[in-house]
Amino acid sequence: MKNIIFTSLFCLLVSHQILSQIQTRIINSEQLSEIKRFTSKHQSPIIELPPVLSTIKTYMKEDSIQRYDNVPFRFGVGIDVEITLENSGIWEEVIGGRVWKVLIRSNGAHSINLRFDSITISDESKLYISNESSSMIYGPIDNTNYYNRSGKLYSDLIQGETVLVELFVPNNAGKTNSLRIGKVIHGYRDLFYESGGFGESDSCNIDVACPLGNGWEQEEKGVAMIILDNGTRVCTGSLLNNSCSALTPNFLTAFHCVDVDGNKTLSSSEINAAEDWFFRFQYQSPSCNGPDDTNYLSYPGASFKAAWKETDFALLELFQLPADGSLLGWDRSGNIPNSITTIHHPKGDVMKISQDNESPSLFTYYNTTNSHLFVDDWEYGSTTTGSSGAPHFDENGRVVAQTHAGDGYDDCDPDKGTYVGRFLVSWGKDNNGNYLPGRDASNSLAPYLDPINTGAVTTNTIPSETPLISGTDLVCNSNTSFQIVNYPTGTDVSWSVSPASLFAIDSSTDTIFTTRAASSSSAGNGTITAIISGACGTLYTLTHDVQVGSIQPGPIDVEMGAPPRRFTAIIEPVEYATSYNWYLDGVLNNYYHTTLAIFNQSSPYCGNSYYVGVRAINSCGASAQTYTVAYESPCFFRLTINPNPSNNETIIQVIDELELQDSAVEWDLEIYDEKLRYSYRKEGIKNLKITFTTSDLNPGIYIVKAYYKGEVLNNKIVVP
Repeated sequence: MKNIIFTSLFCLLVSHQILSQIQTRIINSEQLSEIKRFTSKHQSPIIELPPVLSTIKTYMKEDSIQRYDNVPFRFGVGIDVEITLENSGIWEEVIGGRVWKVLIRSNGAHSINLRFDSITISDESKLYISNESSSMIYGPIDNTNYYNRSGKLYSDLIQGETVLVELFVPNNAGKTNSLRIGKVIHGYRDLFYESGGFGESDSCNIDVACPLGNGWEQEEKGVAMIILDNGTRVCTGSLLNNSCSALTPNFLTAFHCVDVDGNKTLSSSEINAAEDWFFRFQYQSPSCNGPDDTNYLSYPGASFKAAWKETDFALLELFQLPADGSLLGWDRSGNIPNSITTIHHPKGDVMKISQDNESPSLFTYYNTTNSHLFVDDWEYGSTTTGSSGAPHFDENGRVVAQTHAGDGYDDCDPDKGTYVGRFLVSWGKDNNGNYLPGRDASNSLAPYLDPINTGAVTTNTIPSETPLISGTDLVCNSNTSFQIVNYPTGTDVSWSVSPASLFAIDSSTDTIFTTRAASSSSAGNGTITAIISGACGTLYTLTHDVQVGSIQPGPIDVEMGAPPRRFTAIIEPVEYATSYNWYLDGVLNNYYHTTLAIFNQSSPYCGNSYYVGVRAINSCGASAQTYTVAYESPCFFRLTINPNPSNNETIIQVIDELELQDSAVEWDLEIYDEKLRYSYRKEGIKNLKITFTTSDLNPGIYIVKAYYKGEVLNNKIVVP
């Protein structure tokens, strides 16, 4: 459905936290010199952390016992520290400001990540976390890309046993910077292991860059690895669309990823910890079976919404809408898929894809009938710890479940199966929008994914980018099309233009709008507006400013005698103009096509006047002409015309520097057209000033001659 209306602008009714992402970059040696951050003269002090070998041995034994248990994958052990700007590191003066830096080393670590218990970054200040060689960098972190209500901030994993923390503070920094690192996570499992192109996950797992991932490019953009439990464990989850296509960053994962202690209930501390999670998107190998070194984006912090152990789901809302991502479509119909596919991060590895080309079976868990689907065996890939919470798609690419647990077989065993919590049962409402017994907003998906009870059974995957109008900034007499980029499917669009007098509407669809200038003389600034509405009402109001037609230049400034015996005319640049046509005394001057033109003066270089005009040229053509009359310094006698161009009548006056202006010396007046034909003649004029009517003359330029005291005085008059 589409509508065309003429209207004023509306306001955007849907908003979310507007922040930018934090990037983790793998830098090769050729790029390293290009991203050098600071010129440092001093070695950073090193903080050596106490050994954790005994703790690691205990953890490894627990991990082995819990291998088939329903717990998140653990990769690291947290070491309590207290590192602040005041008690650690050094400050050093650098170009443009100063930098605080400190090295943190935990011997034998495969990776290190940090938990900031508090952090405040002032305007223009930037925080970086890297390895010593700066070949892997997390940042910059500034006051535009992090937000967490608890005040905590988790960093990404940095490969190796040493990290360098650097805070750059420019000379013009505002409020005071502060930070306190409360925990360093020693990675005792190597999530960066690259032998054969695989990390910690087993070799049967398949990169999304492999042929199996073809056609799933949009869905993989909605999947993220989660770093949770004080930065020591990982799960998987995905962004979900809602029935309004409103770009709300709802995020689905597993209940047991929040329930770290495994007691089947969620404490306030576990919920608070979940709101500090770290979400890593686009973490995938650049090629099939390729290296794990890739650039990816991360987002800290979320708001906890709902969870239910019976289907093992948890729903959060990220504080930020990820860039260049997707909000995944879903299906709550309960239809059994013909095939099932999952995209996940097994054991914190780069993104993998697994697929079973057979229908899963129904399974009852926690005495909730048919709460799960069971994937009996995977034909391609598998799931394991770290896959928990990953989305499972039907053959239409819609989410129908999320990973709960394996069936006890080894990860790459041909008989390995997976239990997944059904989206339908997690929904929590009946088809009339009423909560089912024992269900409410705390344990249901429905109030967040269908906020106004539209009754939607399915949604489609949409980009996580805000829609915008794409098109030229110039509208001419021919049809010009504008398109909505990142259009949310299943919505309606109403197009409008303002002011209506400038435009002629041609046609429109939901995503494309075609218009043109109302006439060849239409010129001015206009706005194209698209209002996108869905079942929940108005979602977005998009605007795109355009210039219609060729805009007439502004006033012409003239400097006489610059250069000598010449004069310069200049105008301000006209937006979208590609060139300019200049006219002198009505004749096109082909030498100048810029905002400046230089003309020759006529002998005797005094008392003359010059008619100067200019048109702005753009792809719509030439604008109306802007005029001015340039006067030279007077001789003893001169002839003036005012106004010029005339307005039905004008005053023609002889200026005599030697006589009083009311002198009754007689003079004669002749006016010719451009072909030197008489248009007017009068003799014996006794006043030096007369009013001359031009309304009877055809538009054009006329030559004016005054015969006074034996002199011939010349000028020109413009009749528009």
